[in-house]
Amino acid sequence: MSTVVDVYCHVFNAADLPVKGFVHRLHLRNAALGGLLSGLVDTLIQGAAPSFEADLGRLNTLLGGGYGGPDDWLPVLAAHPRLRLNLGHFGGAQQTEPADGWPWRMAQAMADHPGLFADVGNHRIHDPAIRVGYAETLRSMRAGAATRSVAERVMYGSDWYMLALYPDDDLFLERYLTLFAGFGDEARDAFSGRNALRFLGFDDPQNRNAQRLSQRYERYAPANVAAWLAR
Repeated sequence: MSTVVDVYCHVFNAADLPVKGFVHRLHLRNAALGGLLSGLVDTLIQGAAPSFEADLGRLNTLLGGGYGGPDDWLPVLAAHPRLRLNLGHFGGAQQTEPADGWPWRMAQAMADHPGLFADVGNHRIHDPAIRVGYAETLRSMRAGAATRSVAERVMYGSDWYMLALYPDDDLFLERYLTLFAGFGDEARDAFSGRNALRFLGFDDPQNRNAQRLSQRYERYAPANVAAWLAR
C-alpha cells in the first residue's frame, strides 16, 4: 500500500499562484460565501491582507443563513481556474444521500474544475449503517459519467480533533482503507495518498510547493528525503 497522507496535516492549496514573490496558501473549506468569498480570494491573490475581524460578523450571518453550499464556490473556481480547492468533509457522510445533496453536487463540479478536491474528514463511519450506505454512494459516483472524477479527487483526511468526539476514532483510517479497498487496491492507494500528493503539488517537481519542501529536506534532512516527493 502507498504512503498514507492526511491532508489535514497541511494548510495550503493555492499552489503556483505567485503573489509578490511567494504563494498564498489557503485551505478553503466548505464555508463558501459566493461573491464575498470571491472578493476575499481576489484580495489574497493581489497580495493584500483581508480584515478577518471586520468581516467576522458578516461571515457568521451568512453561514447562519444557510449559505456555503458547493454551488457558491463555482464563481470562485471560474474566476481562478488555477486554484486548487479542497472542499473539506465532502459534504458529510449519510446512510442515504439525496441526489441533490452536497456530495453529489461537489462530485459533479469536479468534472468541470480540475483543481477541485475533497476530503472525508470527520465522517461518521463508526456507524455501520452509515458506512455501508456511504460506500454505495461512492460506488455510484465512481461509476457515473458525470461524477467519476471523484476517483482522482477524494482524499483521506481526518480532521482529528473533531473526529475524536466519535466512538473508536482510532479506527477511522482502518475503516476507510477497508472501504476503499472494496473498489480495488488502486482506488485505495489513490484515496490514501496519491490524490493528496497531487492536490498539494508534491507529485510535480516543477510545483513550487514541491520545490520548497525539497529545499527544506536538502537543508535539514538530506539523508531522509521522502520517497513520495517528486524532485
